[in-house]
Amino acid sequence: KPVPMVVYFGGTGEQGTNLVSLFRQTTVFSYLTAPDFQKGHPCYIFAPMMPKGAVIRAALPGESSRLAALTCDAMYAVINTLKHPPVDANRLYVTGLSWGGVATFELACSFPGRFAACVPTACIQSPLRIPRKSPGNYWMLYNENEFASGWSQKAIREIEEIVRAGGGDFRRSTFPDRGHDAWSKAWRENAVWEW
Repeated sequence: KPVPMVVYFGGTGEQGTNLVSLFRQTTVFSYLTAPDFQKGHPCYIFAPMMPKGAVIRAALPGESSRLAALTCDAMYAVINTLKHPPVDANRLYVTGLSWGGVATFELACSFPGRFAACVPTACIQSPLRIPRKSPGNYWMLYNENEFASGWSQKAIREIEEIVRAGGGDFRRSTFPDRGHDAWSKAWRENAVWEW
């Protein structure tokens, strides 16, 4: 029967044309491809290679960037080739780390209703970019010290308000660790994948 697809975006360190770099952050790949995980949650992973210095954010809220549109076109081209099992187009999920977390937000915001859930990790987004209608479902994961500023906390609260007012689900989890790397723990959280 049809299975979900998880779209994954790496950070700036994973950009470029070197395929090895794309898989530099191994947590999401090793976790999702583990036999036990696939037995309980069979899925495909779509990991597009982004050019060095890529900008995925659209110029204005409510618009989609060219790179976001190209990524979705490529995703659907791949989906159309997968037949055994096919992809469940109602269960497309998007996640990413750092720059890839911003890309995660961008895809969900550019194409409201297309992704069943959005899991941005170690990043933040401007509330202005979140669509008021069909905003989607979000679970933000980050280290608590990284977005502890008043501006960051206010932005996260505003995102939550917009998502909930538009009928979406919003969750956030923080880790007590210092630094930027929240993804090594985030993608090992069973609760996220069960959600």
